[in-house]
Amino acid sequence: AMGLQELCAKVLEEMRDVFVEIRENLVPEGPGAADPENEALARQLMASAPGFVMGLNQTTLIAEDPEGISEAFQLLKCSPGGIVQVRNTFHKKADVGDECRRLKVWVPVKADRYGPLLAEVTLMLVDDYWEERWQQLPLAYFRGGLDRHVKPERPTMDALEK
Repeated sequence: AMGLQELCAKVLEEMRDVFVEIRENLVPEGPGAADPENEALARQLMASAPGFVMGLNQTTLIAEDPEGISEAFQLLKCSPGGIVQVRNTFHKKADVGDECRRLKVWVPVKADRYGPLLAEVTLMLVDDYWEERWQQLPLAYFRGGLDRHVKPERPTMDALEK
């Protein structure tokens, strides 16, 4: 997840983009009465813009076997909001690079006042999850993620060669 400052910057950027789209398509500036339905839609879009910023709306589901992932996917697919987008790196032709195999889906989550928020759900096998945790451990250490008081110094090549 991103820090508060980056999150606020992303939210403002998304809101500006939504505002420009509203001005161009729904409620143009200038004289004349705007359509009340378009104005209501514009208000709803501006209120829901922060929900499209991914950073805090993430979760991971860890399954013991591929059948568990398939079952969770089918459950999300049949939910009221359905699935908005899928990124599947389980299939043979997936370009995964250094990352482990996973299924990422983006689903709308109902919020009371502002409409749905978009959430990223990552479905992983338990072995892949723990392997990724071990791979990320050195990065978290040097980023200072394990120590809240001091950011550790990255070792120099001279120190590594000793």
